[in-house]
Amino acid sequence: MEGRAGSGVRGLRLLAVALALTPLPLVAALAAVLVPGGAEARALPKLPVTAREGDLWVGALRITTTPAEDMEPDWSPDRRRIVFVRQNAGKRPSSLYVVRRDGGGLMQLTRGQQAVAMPAWSPDGRRIAYAASPLAGGSFDIWSVPAVGGWPRLEVGGEAEQVSPSWSAAGKLVHRVLQPGDPWPQKVSDVGTPLLGPRELLPDFDQRAPFRLALAGTKLGFASATDNVGEGPIWVRGTRSLPSAPMNAQQLVRLSDGSVRSYEDAGRLRYTPESTHSHWHLLDFQRYELRTAEGELVVRDRKSGFCLADHYGLAAGRVALFTGPRFLGNCAAYEPGAMSVEQGTSPGYTDLYPAHFHGQNLELRGVPEGVYLLVHRANAEERLEELDYANNAASLRIRLTWSGGSPHVETLRTCTGSADC
Repeated sequence: MEGRAGSGVRGLRLLAVALALTPLPLVAALAAVLVPGGAEARALPKLPVTAREGDLWVGALRITTTPAEDMEPDWSPDRRRIVFVRQNAGKRPSSLYVVRRDGGGLMQLTRGQQAVAMPAWSPDGRRIAYAASPLAGGSFDIWSVPAVGGWPRLEVGGEAEQVSPSWSAAGKLVHRVLQPGDPWPQKVSDVGTPLLGPRELLPDFDQRAPFRLALAGTKLGFASATDNVGEGPIWVRGTRSLPSAPMNAQQLVRLSDGSVRSYEDAGRLRYTPESTHSHWHLLDFQRYELRTAEGELVVRDRKSGFCLADHYGLAAGRVALFTGPRFLGNCAAYEPGAMSVEQGTSPGYTDLYPAHFHGQNLELRGVPEGVYLLVHRANAEERLEELDYANNAASLRIRLTWSGGSPHVETLRTCTGSADC
C-alpha cells in the first residue's frame, strides 16, 4: 500500500473537499503531481483478420473461440469491427455476426433458414452486403443489412447465382454472377476496407490503475483516472420530456468534415444532491470492483456517477491534437428540474477523482484475508462508442489482512492495461 494503512485519511478527506472547491488551474497543477503517468499514445494497428481452424484471428490474437465455424471475415472501414459468417456445428443455416477487434461486443445481424456468404462492409461503414440463399431451395441473391442491425434489404435477385458482393471506390454495390463450372469463391482473410466519406473522431478511454490507496475504517479508498486519448471528445447530451421523467443520454460524435453523428441509448443521467456539489451525473462511466485472484466478484462500488468536464489536461501529450478545454460547464448544478444537460471530456483530458470522494471506495467488512484484484473499468457497460475497448480496465493485485478488526492492504503488483493483474 502507498504509505501506512489508515494513515492520512483525514488529510485525504480534506483534499477531496479542497479539490471540489479549488479553482481549476490550481487543481490541474496539483493533479499533475498526484497522478501516476499513463501509457504512451496509442493507435489501432493495421493487422490482417484471418479465419483459421474455425476461429477468427486479428494478427496473433484469437478473438473467437466456439464450437461453431467462423469464416469469411471483413474489416469495417474504421478497423474497429469485423463482420463474418458463423455456422453452428451440425447445423445447416449460417448467419452474419459482427465482433469488435478485441473479441467483445458480439452481435448477430441475420437469422433464419438460409445460407449466407461473402459479407462486404460498405466504404461509409453504414451497411454490409452479402450473398444469401434459402435452405429450402433457390439461388443466391445479394442482400444488405445495416451495420448496427436492422431489417435486411434485397439488392439484386434473379435465377442466376449472384455472389461476391463488393463496393466500388465511389460506394456503388457491385457483384458477379457465378457461371456453371466456376469454383465457389472463398475468402479466408482481409487486410482492410477503404473508407469513403468522413470518419468518426471517436474518444478512446484509457483507464489508469488505481492509486493513492487509503483506508478509512473498513472502507478501502482509491483515486481513479481515465484519460481520453482518442481523436474526439466523449460528448454526452441528456434530455427528457417531463420533469418527472428519467434523463436519457445520447452520445454525439464529431466527424472529420465537421458534422455530428448521434448514438441513442448511451446511458442515463441522475441528479445527485451533495454538500460540496449538486449536479447531474452520468451513471456507470467508471466502475470499481474487488475480485478474487481467480476473477470472481467480491465487492462492487456504490458510486452515484460522474460529471464529465475538461478539468485536468493530464493526457495532453498523448493525443495528436490538443486544443484545450471545451467542456467547462457545471453539469446543470443546482438544477434538479433541468430538461437537458451536456457534459464531456475532450482529447487529452482526464476524469480524475480522489480517494473517498463520493463513493471512491469499497467496503471491506466481511471480506476474508487473502490476495485480491482491485479493478477499475471505464465504460464498463460499453454503451459509449469509442475507438478501442481493449484499454478500458486496469488493476492492482493486493493482499488484505486484518488486525484487531482493522484491515491492512499491501499492493503486490500494478497492471495498467489489464483487469487480471
